[in-house]
Amino acid sequence: MRQFFAIFLKTLLYLLLTAVGLLLGVALGLQIPAVQTRLAQEVASRMSGKLLFPVSIEGVSIKWFDSLSLKGVRINDREGRPMIQVGRLDANYNLRNLIDSSAHNIHLDEVVLYRPHVRMIKNPKTGDTNLDEFIARIEELTSDPTKPSIPNQNVPFTVAHIHLAEGAYTLEDPREPLMNDRRSFDYNHFTLQNLNADVTNFLVLGDTIALDIKGLSGVDRDSRLKIRHIDTDFLYCNTKMELGKLYAHIGNSIIRNELTFFYDRPSAFGDFNSRVVMQARFRNSQVRSTDLGFFSDYLRELNETWLLSGTFMGTVDNFQLRNTDLRFGPNGRSQLTGNIGWKGLPDIDKTTVDFAFTPSVVNMADIRQYYPDTSFNHTIQKLGTVAFDATFAGAFDDFKTKGTFRTAIGNVTGNLALKLADNPDQTTYSANLQGEHLDLGRLIDQPQQFGKLDGAGVLTGHGTALARASVDVDGQLSRFGWQGYDYRNITVRGNLQKAYFHGQLSLRDPNLTFALDGESDLRGPRNHYDLHGTIQHADLRALGYLRDSLVVQTNLDVQLEGNTVNDIVGSAYFHHATINLNQRSLNVGSLSLLSSIERSTGADSVGTQRYFDLDSDFLTTRLQGNFQPQQTVDDLKRLAQEYQLYFAGDAAGMKAYYDQKQRLALGSRPRSKPLPARYNVDYQFIAKDIAPLFAFFEPSVYVAPATRMEGRFTVDNTSFLTTTLHTDSLRFGTLAFGPSELDLTTSKFTYGQDVLASAVVSSQYQTLSSALPTRNLQAEGFWDVDHIRFTSSIEQAGSTNRAALNGELRFKGDAIDLTFLQSKVRVLDGDWTLNPQSLIRKVGDEYTIRNLSVQNQNQIILASGTLSPDSVQRLNLEARNFLLESLNPVVNTTLGGTLNGKLSVRDVYKTPIIESELTVNQLTYQKTLFGDVRGRGAWDQQTQRLNVDANLNRNGADVLTLTGNYTPQRKNNPLALKANVNNADLAILESFTTDLFSNLGGTATGLIAITGTPSAPALSGDVSIKGGRGRFDYLKADFTFDDNVYFGENEIITRRLTLRDPEGNTAQLRGGVYHDGFRYFTLGFDADFKNFRILNTTAKDNDLFYGQAIVTGKAELYGPLDNITIRANVASNKGTRIYIPLDGATTVASDDQIRFVNRSGFSNGKPVSQTVASAPGSDLTASTDIDLSRIQMDFNFDITPDAYCEIQLDRQTGDIINAYGKGRIAMRVDTKGDFTMTGNYEILKGDYTFTFQNVINKRFQIRPNSRITWTGDPYGALLDVTAAYTQYTSLAPLLPPSPTSSRNADQTRRYPVDLLIKLTGELGSPAISYDLDVKEYPSSSDFRQAVTAFESRIQSNEQEMTRQVSSVLLFNQLLAEGTSLFGQDQVNTGVANSVSELLSNQISRLASTLDENLDVGVSFGGFTSTTQNENLLNNLQLRFSYRLLNDRLRISRDGGFTYGQSQYNAASLLGEWTLEYFITPDGRFRAKVYNRNQQSILSQYSLNSTITTGGGLSFLYTRSFNRLFGGKRNAPGLAPDKSTDEPAPVTAPITTFTSSGRGTF
Repeated sequence: MRQFFAIFLKTLLYLLLTAVGLLLGVALGLQIPAVQTRLAQEVASRMSGKLLFPVSIEGVSIKWFDSLSLKGVRINDREGRPMIQVGRLDANYNLRNLIDSSAHNIHLDEVVLYRPHVRMIKNPKTGDTNLDEFIARIEELTSDPTKPSIPNQNVPFTVAHIHLAEGAYTLEDPREPLMNDRRSFDYNHFTLQNLNADVTNFLVLGDTIALDIKGLSGVDRDSRLKIRHIDTDFLYCNTKMELGKLYAHIGNSIIRNELTFFYDRPSAFGDFNSRVVMQARFRNSQVRSTDLGFFSDYLRELNETWLLSGTFMGTVDNFQLRNTDLRFGPNGRSQLTGNIGWKGLPDIDKTTVDFAFTPSVVNMADIRQYYPDTSFNHTIQKLGTVAFDATFAGAFDDFKTKGTFRTAIGNVTGNLALKLADNPDQTTYSANLQGEHLDLGRLIDQPQQFGKLDGAGVLTGHGTALARASVDVDGQLSRFGWQGYDYRNITVRGNLQKAYFHGQLSLRDPNLTFALDGESDLRGPRNHYDLHGTIQHADLRALGYLRDSLVVQTNLDVQLEGNTVNDIVGSAYFHHATINLNQRSLNVGSLSLLSSIERSTGADSVGTQRYFDLDSDFLTTRLQGNFQPQQTVDDLKRLAQEYQLYFAGDAAGMKAYYDQKQRLALGSRPRSKPLPARYNVDYQFIAKDIAPLFAFFEPSVYVAPATRMEGRFTVDNTSFLTTTLHTDSLRFGTLAFGPSELDLTTSKFTYGQDVLASAVVSSQYQTLSSALPTRNLQAEGFWDVDHIRFTSSIEQAGSTNRAALNGELRFKGDAIDLTFLQSKVRVLDGDWTLNPQSLIRKVGDEYTIRNLSVQNQNQIILASGTLSPDSVQRLNLEARNFLLESLNPVVNTTLGGTLNGKLSVRDVYKTPIIESELTVNQLTYQKTLFGDVRGRGAWDQQTQRLNVDANLNRNGADVLTLTGNYTPQRKNNPLALKANVNNADLAILESFTTDLFSNLGGTATGLIAITGTPSAPALSGDVSIKGGRGRFDYLKADFTFDDNVYFGENEIITRRLTLRDPEGNTAQLRGGVYHDGFRYFTLGFDADFKNFRILNTTAKDNDLFYGQAIVTGKAELYGPLDNITIRANVASNKGTRIYIPLDGATTVASDDQIRFVNRSGFSNGKPVSQTVASAPGSDLTASTDIDLSRIQMDFNFDITPDAYCEIQLDRQTGDIINAYGKGRIAMRVDTKGDFTMTGNYEILKGDYTFTFQNVINKRFQIRPNSRITWTGDPYGALLDVTAAYTQYTSLAPLLPPSPTSSRNADQTRRYPVDLLIKLTGELGSPAISYDLDVKEYPSSSDFRQAVTAFESRIQSNEQEMTRQVSSVLLFNQLLAEGTSLFGQDQVNTGVANSVSELLSNQISRLASTLDENLDVGVSFGGFTSTTQNENLLNNLQLRFSYRLLNDRLRISRDGGFTYGQSQYNAASLLGEWTLEYFITPDGRFRAKVYNRNQQSILSQYSLNSTITTGGGLSFLYTRSFNRLFGGKRNAPGLAPDKSTDEPAPVTAPITTFTSSGRGTF
């Protein structure tokens, strides 16, 4: 048994060893490459049979069953073409895992592919690639046919890691032709080479291939487009291809983030545009045009980088980009955002789009390369950077768009709908657009013509051809810039129907307002225009057409027909036209323009006749002939230019001009003579009442009515122009001509140089200057080809002076010679002869003068030499024994003296050098002797400078010497001069200060250094003034001074000069005369016055106001010499007395009342000033008048109670208002001499003396708070004055008639009755009202009741008031009811009272003349033959006042001497006294002490009645103000403006009647 087991065990061992050996042998055999290769080829052969795709392997190497290496692997497609080739394939795997999982997964750990090459070739029939067919075959073999309904039967094949080295990929589509262009990527025939990558997670499952690619790189074989780096999660199957987590760096472009293709089957890529749906999410992708250029010729030419983010969804022919952010341009400055949809690509004609751009920005410079058209870019670049938010939907020929565009030239908002049709007539459009700050001028390259535009408009219509279009337009523009002006508020509405337009245009601009309605018909061969409407306001200066403020208003009616300016005919009528210029108005009335053309075919007809007629109230014009307007204007300009060529002195230039002109005219007929079309135009201008037109536009020009100018202009081979002029008078500024005639004829070859012309001028009298009236002007000139001969003669009116100037002007090549023949001038009975051998020649800029001289006995003036750019050439002038007074009739001056000397000038075109040696004996100007002048200027050749030595000798002493030199070569300060002033009399300056200063005197001594240049000398130094004096002419203010005057660069000043008036009061003066190199002189002075007498005029000096003004304050004088302004803000001081004369005549009518009528010296209620209001040439102008044409004054005058003001209504009768008061008055005098006053004057105290025929003389006391207000016109002042006159009169006439004749004491006593006059309204024609006020009432109750009834009656009965006032004025008594004013008793009583009043006035006046500080008034109360004379002592009144301590203390006494019934005591005799003291000098704060006599009313008629004396002390402070609380104070001296719609306020009348005459006083 034991042996059995041993044998059995041995047997098992041998079998095991044999099996192991066998297994080892097999294993070792499989490790042999040849065996492996053989086995692999056998497997490949079997696979080829199964797959139907030939598979071959060159070699196999398996190492220990975990590593596999294949060489020369090749898979051909069914056509036998290589499909997949691998040079070497290395695979690592786990054999156990591979065996265990082979049923559900084939997995390799790692694969290395070296030089793989995949060739995909499309099937021409199906479009599927051979690789698609290969994958489909594998899927077919690996699926279980017994389980067709079970999905995912395929066994997945996975590789964990694949290394791709030097691979290649080829795609061929035999259906598409080859491009054969190395610049393009042929996406139908391409091969990608040198492919290297790392692939992970490789999966093949049925038709699905998935892999993660890292670092894929390669290059296209033909285009050399580089794949620099691609990372993506790739998935491919029969319905989708996805590139997830994409990062592709191809060429210079980078694409992120995801790209997916959806299709129903792989063959859909054959119809990629419509069958492949793409879905992409781009994030920060960067695409270069150079890379896309491989796919598009258009993109290849660009230089662009696109930055893209967004979502793409759809096919090529229908896709949308959402949330798009596309940036392009330098640094991505242009940005498109929003949603973009395209449908219909690539057929652009059928493409529709749907754009919805959210706020985007595009710089138009970034668009240039996309559309390089020059004209398009020239326009589009003006938009600058465009920001927009818009939509665009539809086809490009049928779309709607809406949005807002903000550009560099403005903003546009709105919508547009456009549908283009094959037939242009069916094209429709509709637009509603709004522009804001749209710079239309920049857009259309006409910035000078058009400006900015703001507004909105609606346009609707169809058709693009003008002849068939139908368009409605409705627009409103808030701004439209044209020719430099922004027009506002424009409205246009209209309709265009087949070349016929009718519409309305209106404009409501502050400077242009019009409403026009019109139509234009462009349907016929000639356009027709019909326009009518109204121009309400057109300010041509504000609109930029004129420099002056010209405003036009007119109605217009225009009907024109024609296509060009040359064939237009029709009419234009302007009605009710007015024009305003600088606040002046001209009524043009009506004006008509007519243009017509007549065509005739007669044998003698010229063919076509044009007529142009202008007719107005000012002139009539007619043009007639066969002319073309534009050609005629051009020919007249050409003719004027050719005449100018003669005087240019350029023979070569003239010849070249005519040679060119002939060549252009000959054209294609070089040998034939040019034959221009002949035409002519006859013209005629006849002046009607043209003076208002010239006075309106150019006041310096005057043309007399019936002035006629007519002639003809003809052009063929010869240009022929004739003109005749006849006029009664002409004026051009200071040049004036009486009856004159002009006859001008010129003839010139159209294409040649020859000229024949003649001109004859005659005038009966002339004014060539204001001081040189002449007569009998005769002048004649004849132009014959190369020379012009002329003769002329003229006489000075009112003298024997005359002149005859004859000569010849000859053209000699580049030279023009002027010679004089038999010419002479007679001045001051002396004949001056012009040398007939004299010659003046001009050649370019050089003038040569030979033997030019004029001589009168021993007086001679010579000139010879050359004015030339050559600095060596010089012109010499010499004067011998020339009397300067000979110049006076010619230059309107008053020079005197004898001139001898020589002068030479050279280098006038650069730095003029003047050498001279001259003397003037007894030089005078304006009859002021300056002295003897000696001067010498000598050129020193060695030092190259001009030495100057000059002096002025007066009365044997040199008062002024000037020495030094002038060195032209020195750039800085070529002048080095010194002026020594030695006791020069300031009186010599008086001739230069006419109408400013007079009575100048004093002496000046000092030294002044002069440096700088001759054109702008600079002075430095000072001059001491001793005993200086002068008078300011307008104000007649005398002053003296002693101080220094300082000279500096561009100024002559005083630093603190003290002026003294005749009383020794001072004013401090600062400032001086300023200039710019002794040009543009201006004055600039300011002064501080202290009690200075600034005004000292009399009635003969100024009829507006005169007197003496002592002031304290500030003043300034400044401005250029021809427009000086004087301003002052001063306050009056003691001694100021102002008189305002308003003299005239007064008439009293014999009636039951007094009537006051206007004075003859008034015009329109205002006096006529003889100083400033007189008409030119009026005899009223006094010889002492001051010329104010260059002075304007502005005085603000604070009047204090110290100032005395007197308004003189009638100085002959003593009708005068005397007043003391306060106020602020502004007085202004402009350069026209117009005098205005503004401000308020409050009368604190004063009186008004009412006189009649020097018999009635009543002094009314002006009550406080009366005022006078000026608002401009001195005589248009507004009065608010109340004056009272106290008349002691009996009240007995007021009692009703009584049967008893007994009279008690009440009836015999005189009572104080105040007669009140109130003046309101304008000073020239005030409204006057009256009132009576009984100051004391009788004690009897019946009597008092009668007085009260009387007061009520006169207040309610205007006629009764008039009667009683007249009685008191004339007869000093009241009238009984029903009594006649001029009854015998009244007259007798009135005469007696008048004698009493006359005696009272004379005593008062005599007493007041004893002392100017004493004022006395005496009243007797009247003389009668009745018992009233018994009360003469009771009626006696004495009033006086005396002023002390510079008017600060005033003592006054008032009242009668008795009380009761002729009783008196010490208190009644002393009267009532008042002591008033001004605590402050201006009187605002004052103290008053007074006493009053009081009598009891119960005992005043008792024989034993008594009076008691009382008194008091008061302090008073006054202050004026315009507003109590807040508010802004009105400007001093100016009254606030009043509405013209409201009448001036007038105080309610308390009187019986009013009068419009100023003579109401």
